[in-house]
Amino acid sequence: LEAALAASQAAVVAAEADKQASKEQEDSQLGERIRELESALGRAEVVRKETQERCALLDTDLLAKREELERLAADAQGAEAQAEAAAAEAERRVCEELSAGFEARIQALARQHEEEVRREKEAWDGRRKEEALALESSLEALRRLREE
Repeated sequence: LEAALAASQAAVVAAEADKQASKEQEDSQLGERIRELESALGRAEVVRKETQERCALLDTDLLAKREELERLAADAQGAEAQAEAAAAEAERRVCEELSAGFEARIQALARQHEEEVRREKEAWDGRRKEEALALESSLEALRRLREE
């Protein structure tokens, strides 16, 4: 009976030892799993921080690009206004040049017309003088004929 009790106690001690070993192995596995999860959590936290930093940089970059686009749009509007002003100035100059050209042409035509009128008047006056001389000559001839 004592031997059975001793064997039973030895079996209980062995079972306790197995149970303890099993518990220690389980605790060791759980500890390892906890360390793996903590390590993964640490890596995830690093990735989260890096992602936040990247997002902040992207936000800053996006804001800078938006400001650059707004500046470029303002520059484009300024350039468009300058182009319109330059086009208006060029159109004004062309109109002035055309006007000056027309004025010069009108003056040339007026001088040409005045010259033609002067020549015609001189020719008219010349013909009238010739006619007057011819009439005087005829009158003189008639007087002589009368006197004769």
